[in-house]
Amino acid sequence: MDTYGEVPVGPVPIFGWGTIRDQYGRITDGSEEETFSEPEIPFPFLHHEIERLIELNHRKPMTSAELADRINDEGRYVKKDGSPMTSSHISARVSKYPTLFERTEDGRIALRRRDR
Repeated sequence: MDTYGEVPVGPVPIFGWGTIRDQYGRITDGSEEETFSEPEIPFPFLHHEIERLIELNHRKPMTSAELADRINDEGRYVKKDGSPMTSSHISARVSKYPTLFERTEDGRIALRRRDR
């Protein structure tokens, strides 16, 4: 908190060892001929993928099972162990992000309205 200034929602490079992936997929430091790797999936985090699917559904709320099925069918987000996404994984992630998602009266997952 002292270094970053707020609680981050994901990994944040502050200091220490390791590397930060290049935004263009370069895998060298420029001292050699540059090579490129395949670009990463644009939604590496599950909550981003849930958000995208609800947006594609015209912001209509969806069930955890519907979301899990869509994620498994599209294959854009894959769990590290390669096992299929389940509705309980979706529910757990939605619970972690109350500023992004809310539950409807019938238990479906909706995007939380953002006041402007």
